[in-house]
Amino acid sequence: MYGKKQNLKALERASQGTLASRLYLIIHTYFWSTHKAFARWMNDR
Repeated sequence: MYGKKQNLKALERASQGTLASRLYLIIHTYFWSTHKAFARWMNDR
């Protein structure tokens, strides 16, 4: 899947310990999960 490779890259960057990339990973994960939940909710209607 397309998103998984990018998540791995973000994880690698976050593991370097820079605050900005950790913040990016948290925000990216948050929006990714809410987007999936929203899509599921739309499909259920």
